[in-house]
Amino acid sequence: NNTVPPRCRLQSNKPSQRSLTTTNRQVYPDLPVQSPEFSEKKPNKLVKAIYPYTAAHRDELDLKEGDCILLMECRQDKWYKGELNGKVGLFPGTFVTDA
Repeated sequence: NNTVPPRCRLQSNKPSQRSLTTTNRQVYPDLPVQSPEFSEKKPNKLVKAIYPYTAAHRDELDLKEGDCILLMECRQDKWYKGELNGKVGLFPGTFVTDA
């Protein structure tokens, strides 16, 4: 399944000013910047890209089919954090499999 999961972004740190922003591509619910959205740490585990992905934001990784990414963390929203070619960033977990 090469469907890109939605990304989440904080709109305000003050509870009374938090909001939900929707774009044609993503939904941004109110989450604290350092929220516990990373649910599982898997240091030193490699995953392999099974689909190409072009980063839409600076904090994301570009993936080519066959890339091996060092998996650092798995988030509940199905976005993973990993390292590829010396760059650390996010990528859709649905685009990779165990290496």
